[in-house]
Amino acid sequence: MAQATLSSERGLTLLEMSERMRGALWRLANTIREQGRTGDPGVQREFGRLVTRIEACCALADQFLQRRIAGEERIGDASIIKLYYARVLREFTSMGLRIGGLDTQYMTPITFGGGQETGNWIVDFMNSYAWSIAGGSDEIQRNIISERLLGMPREPKNWLVGGDVL
Repeated sequence: MAQATLSSERGLTLLEMSERMRGALWRLANTIREQGRTGDPGVQREFGRLVTRIEACCALADQFLQRRIAGEERIGDASIIKLYYARVLREFTSMGLRIGGLDTQYMTPITFGGGQETGNWIVDFMNSYAWSIAGGSDEIQRNIISERLLGMPREPKNWLVGGDVL
């Protein structure tokens, strides 16, 4: 019951968060424009790749919601979205931080109540690491995927006591 509740919470929260990130792409586009990097082919390529990854994240979240509504959700579906979202969010905020340069790294007020896509690139980037831990660390998500979706054996429970493995 706890796993199903956590999965539902994780998946539905990430549906909102992935849509927020999609909606905040204009902030990154503005940063690229403000820094005069619109003609840079490397920046164009990276931005295009990022847009594609954000769209894929939103599609995964939409698919999760459709499965949930149809009663076909599997334990582990939300873990896939969470792992992917955390990586894409880090790429999104990292690009904003790099493109913005030193101007984006000055002390600026934190937008409370916002996600990690406020355009305050240094704060957004630092807070993006929380998604590797919140709602279950990346390692826990990988274990859920391997055990529940892929049917792999559970990780052995070895405990060290006084240097001996029990």
